[in-house]
Amino acid sequence: MNEVFIMVKVKNFEYRFLLKKKNNAICKVEGILENSSTIKLMAYDNFADKLLRKLKINELYLFRGRLNSNMEVILKDFYKI
Repeated sequence: MNEVFIMVKVKNFEYRFLLKKKNNAICKVEGILENSSTIKLMAYDNFADKLLRKLKINELYLFRGRLNSNMEVILKDFYKI
């Protein structure tokens, strides 16, 4: 997997609990890049909880994560810009 740094304006996010899975919670983030294209980001467990508490819609963030084989970004850290 490749590490990526992405500057994203948060358009929407959704938090869910996962039952009978390896992970307990997931937060799916939909964002807009500088070139106006959309991107989907995901976070799991404790980091998903942190995103739920801290993210605000229409704010700009710098995300750090890993790109998996399904072209999804699994988030590891974020900073508000």
